[in-house]
Amino acid sequence: SGETYTVDCTLSSGSGISRQSAYESTVYQRDVNRQHSLKLRTSRALFSEVSRRFSVFPFLMRAAVGDSSALKAGITECVRARLLAPFAVTMDKEPGETFVAQFKSTVRCHYTGPVRLTRALPLPNVQSSVVIPAESEIGQILALDCEQATLPELPRLKLQIQTPVPVKAGSTESGAAAAAAMDMS
Repeated sequence: SGETYTVDCTLSSGSGISRQSAYESTVYQRDVNRQHSLKLRTSRALFSEVSRRFSVFPFLMRAAVGDSSALKAGITECVRARLLAPFAVTMDKEPGETFVAQFKSTVRCHYTGPVRLTRALPLPNVQSSVVIPAESEIGQILALDCEQATLPELPRLKLQIQTPVPVKAGSTESGAAAAAAMDMS
């Protein structure tokens, strides 16, 4: 309990084996462990805008740049200095008309149950050929919010603190020998 995980789901309509594509990434994330003095003014402006608006969270480049093409020119230096890490665009191994969808969510494991830290985004363009009836058991489980799902009770660990064995003053016995002597009496 108290652990936080990123759940990364990648779905494919093809073989299910994904690989990195040649398309340029549009989603980036700031690496807070790196520091670098940027040379270009546009790079400094872009990096300060990203730090101010998005902090450590992933962001779309068009959300950071907006209509300013000058800020877009600064992305190359920020990526080269590893201040911004691009998210790879994945595609299915089999060429053709296959679709790949990727979803990320952050979940915290709490003793009361899982807590989703990121909000669920609507999927306006996703249509499925499979229909799961809402009355079925699976449909009811899928309709539950993550916070509402009941999980089995986790076993609680009991800390067993052993009391120290008193050693008599002036005794020449070692602590282990004294403990063995105390257990025998």
